[in-house]
This record gives sequence, structure tokens and C-alpha cells, in this order.
Amino acid sequence: MPTLPYPKLGQGVSACWYDLDQNGFRDVVICGAPGNWNFTTKVFLNSGNDKFVETATSLPAVNYGSVVCGDLDSDGDGDIIIGGLAGFKKDTAALYRNDSMKLVPVPVPGLKGDFAQLVDFDSDGLMDFILNTKLFKNNHKSFDTVRFDITGTNIVAGDYNKDGKIDLFVSGFSPVLPVFYCDLMMNVAQGRNYPPSVPANLDVQIRGGKVLFTWNNSIDLSTASQSLSYNIRIGTTPSGCEIVSPLADARTGFIRFPAPGNTGLANTFSLLNLPPGKYYWSVQALDNGFSGSGFAPEQTFQILPTDVTQVPVSETVLYPNPASDKTMVRFSGYFAGPAIVSLCRMDGTEVSRQICTGNPNVEIDLSGYGSGIYLVRISRDAVQETHKLVISRN
Repeated sequence: MPTLPYPKLGQGVSACWYDLDQNGFRDVVICGAPGNWNFTTKVFLNSGNDKFVETATSLPAVNYGSVVCGDLDSDGDGDIIIGGLAGFKKDTAALYRNDSMKLVPVPVPGLKGDFAQLVDFDSDGLMDFILNTKLFKNNHKSFDTVRFDITGTNIVAGDYNKDGKIDLFVSGFSPVLPVFYCDLMMNVAQGRNYPPSVPANLDVQIRGGKVLFTWNNSIDLSTASQSLSYNIRIGTTPSGCEIVSPLADARTGFIRFPAPGNTGLANTFSLLNLPPGKYYWSVQALDNGFSGSGFAPEQTFQILPTDVTQVPVSETVLYPNPASDKTMVRFSGYFAGPAIVSLCRMDGTEVSRQICTGNPNVEIDLSGYGSGIYLVRISRDAVQETHKLVISRN
């Protein structure tokens, strides 16, 4: 277990995981109190290897509140909204813009409350937010406030009827009626939110105990590409989620929980020390209205036993690529012992294999295979490499 430097808080604790410094590891923002009125808010940056380092910020110290992170200015990094008690019966809230880990306060009139949620309510691609019973509509440089005539609890957003528009569940006390109030409000605005494109060019690289997953950014009609988030699923069975769950239907892409994807805004993801075996994975894109694309065609990879070292694909050259009738594998230098060169379909099925000894160039005959994307797997000197190969007959 890692030793984390966060304070021991016992009351009103709220925390948010988000890769604020974009180093590929989730950081944590936490607020609360250790059992008295000594409120605190801390940001701990995750440097990897189970190490967290506190960074100084000007975030307000709050208790019995909430902290959420998301890209409100569409620049590709996570901003922070925090709200709660700043003193005895004193509510406060603040929005901080993240400029390369310099947290800059952004003045927003009427910002007050202790329960925040981020969502693109009006499907314009910009992340709006809800704070208790107020909806703050993002106009890119300012926010318009929509207040509901109730006091107390909160508003929760989600597309309950799957029409592509964000609906609201509102609860609290209505001073007009006056009664306690709870209602589901259907969004009847014109238009709808359409999902992003399916991520493309999925790739996996394995080195030692680290597996690095990458893919191209998707595009969306309203949300900026750098503001899209992604859900990755990784399992030990086809369409499985035994290793990493996406909180979405693995077959249809239906989003089960209205929140950003589990990789955040990054189009990369990594895992350490997976046990040997065959794995299945895919990824989907989500826009700011939490509409999800379908999952990309499923990919597979294998982790070999610990006596086999796996390295990135840059160790060997494959040319030409794309190819039509044949391609050549050129090794990076002399190697001892035999090399096994396999041509595989994207589902991992091996369609050809040849064994060579000492020759730094190996020709693969492609004349019997149709156009598409294939994998070339090479095992040599206790090393395994995987390359993508495009066969084109145009």
C-alpha cells in the first residue's frame, strides 16, 4: 500500500480523482475537517510509483462540500469547482482555471453552494455546471445563471429517456408552494446531442511490466476534440471488463453513469504488472453531454511469462507498410537464435508463421490475404514485438 501524505479528515470529506498535471497518473483533490472547525483543502499530485506530492494552491478550505474537476474552458486540461462551508454556517464556492497547474480563480456572479456537478446541459459542446439549485450555463467567457424556485438539496443531471438531451431531477423545499419538492424535469429544447466518432488506430505497447494503450482523438459536432474524454475497457474474455470497467455497456456503448470517461481527457492509458495471459480491450469517446460513441473494434494482446521481455514496436522496421503482395521485416541488428515471425488477424488469430535464424531480413508473402489491418508478431532472443500492417490492394 502506498503511503499518502493527505491529512486525516473525519468530517464532511469530499475528494476528486483527476489527472490535473497531465502526466498520465490520477491526482487527488480533497477537502474536509479532522473533527473540528479547522477546515482544509489539499491537492496531491501523483508522480507514479505510489508517490503523491502536495502542491500549494489558493483553493478555499471547506467542509461538508464537494469538489469536481473538468474542462470548462475547452483547453484540454482539468479545471476545479469547489464549494461548501468555509466557516460556521457560511457557504462558499469557487471556480479555478487550470493553466499548466497554475490554478487561477475565475469570478462567477452568484456562485454559492456545496454540491456541484458538471454536464453540457444545452448540447453546445461547452461544459456547464450545476451548484445546488442553480444551473450555470457556459458561454465560453462567462456564465449565465438559471435558478430554480426551490431551496435546499440539489439537482442531478442525466438523460433518463435516451433522447440525447440532458434532463434534471430536482429536489428541495419550495417557498412558493410551500412544500418539500421532488420532480423530474424533461428537457424539451429543440435539437439533441449526437455522440462523438469511434476512436481509431488503437495500439498497445508492452515493455517489461508496463502496458501502454494509445488511440487517436475522436471528433464531435459540438465538443472540442481536446475536451472529449474516453472510457477504456480491458478484460480477460471477449467484450470483458474484468480488469478495467468503463461504466458503460461493453457491447452497445450505452453510458450507465453520466460522468467523464475513466481515462479522463487522455487518449492513453497504462497498466502495470498484469499476469501472463491473453487480454481483450477497446475504448469509446464521450462528449461533454456524456453521450458515448460505440466501442472501437476489439483488440487483443498477450502478456508472456516473466522470462520473456516485451519491448515497444520501435525495435524493428516493417516495410513497405501499407503493402500489397509482400512486406519485409528488418531487424535492428544481429540476433542470436531463431526468430518466429507470425502474421495475425486483429483478433489474434495466426494465419502464417515462419522461423528464421540469423538473417536480419525476413520477407512475408501477403498474396493470399485480403485488404485490411493485420498484426505482425515477432519473438526473438526472449523478446516479443507486435506491429500493425496494412494490406491494401487498391
